[in-house]
Amino acid sequence: MYQSTTAFGDLIQQDSRTFHARLVVDSKTTITDGIKSIVIKGGSNSGESFIIGSCVSQYIEVELYKPPVPIESHEIEISFGILVNSAIEYIPMGLFTAERPETDEGSIKFSAFDRMMLTERAFFSSLPENTTTIAVLNEMSTFLGIDIITSGLVNYDMKRPDGYTCREVLSYISQMYAGFAICNRRGQIEIKRYSPIQYAVESNRYWDSFIHNDFPYDFLRIVCYTGKDADGNSISIGAGTGTREMAISNPFMTQERLNGVYNTLKGFSYMPGSLKFMGDPRLDAWDIISVKGTDGTIYKVPIMMISQEFDGGLATEIKATGESEVESDQGFKGPMAQSIDRYSVQLALVNHAIINKLDAEYAEITFAKIKDLEVINGKFENLDAIYAKIENLTVTNGKIDNLEANYANIENLLAGNAGVGDLVNIHLTTQNAVIDNALIKNAVINSISVNDLLAGKIFTNKFEIWSDESGGMKIVGATQQWLDKNNIVRMQAGLDSGGVFNYYILDASGNIMFDALNGVRADGIKTPVIVDGMVADNANIQGKKIDIQSLVTQVNESNVQINSSKIIMDAGGQNLQIAFDSMQEEINGISVSAGGLTLQTFVEGAKKDGVEVSIIHAKVYANNKDVTQEYGPEHFVWTRSSEEAEEDLAWNNQQITGHFLELRGDETNFEAEYSCNFYLWEEAPLLDFLGNDILALDGTPIIGMK
Repeated sequence: MYQSTTAFGDLIQQDSRTFHARLVVDSKTTITDGIKSIVIKGGSNSGESFIIGSCVSQYIEVELYKPPVPIESHEIEISFGILVNSAIEYIPMGLFTAERPETDEGSIKFSAFDRMMLTERAFFSSLPENTTTIAVLNEMSTFLGIDIITSGLVNYDMKRPDGYTCREVLSYISQMYAGFAICNRRGQIEIKRYSPIQYAVESNRYWDSFIHNDFPYDFLRIVCYTGKDADGNSISIGAGTGTREMAISNPFMTQERLNGVYNTLKGFSYMPGSLKFMGDPRLDAWDIISVKGTDGTIYKVPIMMISQEFDGGLATEIKATGESEVESDQGFKGPMAQSIDRYSVQLALVNHAIINKLDAEYAEITFAKIKDLEVINGKFENLDAIYAKIENLTVTNGKIDNLEANYANIENLLAGNAGVGDLVNIHLTTQNAVIDNALIKNAVINSISVNDLLAGKIFTNKFEIWSDESGGMKIVGATQQWLDKNNIVRMQAGLDSGGVFNYYILDASGNIMFDALNGVRADGIKTPVIVDGMVADNANIQGKKIDIQSLVTQVNESNVQINSSKIIMDAGGQNLQIAFDSMQEEINGISVSAGGLTLQTFVEGAKKDGVEVSIIHAKVYANNKDVTQEYGPEHFVWTRSSEEAEEDLAWNNQQITGHFLELRGDETNFEAEYSCNFYLWEEAPLLDFLGNDILALDGTPIIGMK
């Protein structure tokens, strides 16, 4: 529900209201005067029962006095408002693109449709085969030039949708979110679910009565058809239990995701019915409102279809569809019927249909108003035209009662009556007329053979060329595709969905093997075919791209030796000989093993009290575990010797105990040898000679010696 000011909400509830309408053409020209009536129709559910995945397009019918600017093919923003505190507060109702208006005595009438109609286009995706719902919606938003809101949506995994229209893909994805797709008041596409609001329609606010079912609709079970098996039988998955069942079709639905959809809808219950009441432009096609019956019963009613009628006042009509349990059990709608229900363009209309493309072997139409008609082969039993403009006309047999011509060039003329000033009658037949060359731009022709066509152009922006069987080829605009018998695109050339000229080669699973922008993909190399001759001499393959561990293992387990005269040891350019020379001058660590213990030493540089010091650590390991601290410092005895310090015998011969030896000042500036001896000893019992007893360490007698 649109959030207005509190004052607007109070005025809506009054019995006497005056509404104002506003039309803004292309965000530039505002029209408020001369608007006679506006009807807005739309909704969120395209079937006669509760369904998910609908992509309903709203439409409007407007009558107004001649506007100051052209209307046809222009986008118009519709708003309704009420005078609040000396200023009109307008509520936006949406953006609609107008069709050709009809003029009648100074006023015009026209219909217009929201941006959902733009989704009736083939969707070509450049995403990887395994992608996500949000990635698809973002790519579609760029492709259509329409904002698709994805904030707040959980990102689900899905296969790349190939061979579908944008509207179908929107339907499949909205089903995965247990909702429907709809254009909001700002012209953005959103995926919504029904949501309750604090809004009640009292019995004194509606006309006639609230017509509703005897029992509420309760969601119990959902079944999804995901495709067909090898024998042509439908494959389905389901969730929930009960006799009332919602059936959908979705090739991208998984059991896990369907379980999530069921858990979202579980417990959804409402009263199907219809109601017309004093209008409120703030209501949206996903609100659940409360309706109070004449007997005082409160019903929860979701707005699945809505109509707003303006003529100075405003009336709102809503409907919540839903078959009874008996009706839903009478017959089954297969996946195709469900698909038609899902994205039906009928938009909750009665006797109003919009068909983007009609491909039928036989169609019987009693009345039809066609904006643009292009006929390849046509036969008219009776053609009544008020005006006809024909640039070039070739007639096999024709009778013209009255002909006015500014210019006529007739090589041979046989006329029953002819005057110099006026041409009364011309009768042309193949016996009495020969047309040497003829230019035919538009003609009604019963049949024509391909052999009769000499040359010409077929513009693919006006014609779509398809194979008449599964697979084959199709050309649409600047894009050509080749499909296999499973209708999987195997090759594509021309403009892709990003508007870039490219060509693709795909495998039977839809994986891209090659495209002109990126070259050969990983899926393009199906067998090990790269040999030594295919690698350039200057390939310079980086080491991080080589499995070094497997290479070393392969070399070590074979008789192959690695020969080299120089081995670089570090970034400073040291080779192996330099490193060995340095190792003779300085040893940073040494390891000695004995009695199951290992003694290791290493040198660490540090700075203490602003003075550079060197610390030689000693570590004892047992079974690779550091056990140094289990032994006291008295177990570690350090000795040192230096020729440069021979005069200082005390320094040379001193023994120091501790876990480490710290060198300061001049001790770090001359060469010296340092060694650490690690001592272990067994502690023997103490002998008390006074009592001639052998005592343990704790002083208790062990053996009495009297």
